[in-house]
Amino acid sequence: MTISPSFISSIHGCAETEKGMATRSLIFNPDEIKISTEGHSIKFHHALNHQCCRKADLSHAIADNRIMIYETWSGEGCRCMCFSELDATLTGLPPGEYTVQIIERGTSSLGEAMPEKIINEVKIQMD
Repeated sequence: MTISPSFISSIHGCAETEKGMATRSLIFNPDEIKISTEGHSIKFHHALNHQCCRKADLSHAIADNRIMIYETWSGEGCRCMCFSELDATLTGLPPGEYTVQIIERGTSSLGEAMPEKIINEVKIQMD
């Protein structure tokens, strides 16, 4: 019996919807991306400031030993800055070495297609 990996994501803050679920950001720290392992799981966390009225969705793909976590952005931007936290957990991975890429894509705040951009890449070992 083969167990396929399970992906669970959550988004908190302004990026939950295009209308925003939070007030303007009072935190102007640089972006923070963390990727960690726990057992046969990968945990991803991205805390960031971004233009208001933008929505984020998280998804993933696995090709051989490469794991791509996609941040897909949409919505026309408003004239303020917001703060959001994007989290995901990928469980049930078999042992091995993986390259994890965090990829930003979607549409710009002006509604134009954004080219895919790798915003972080790490190699991890699952025992």
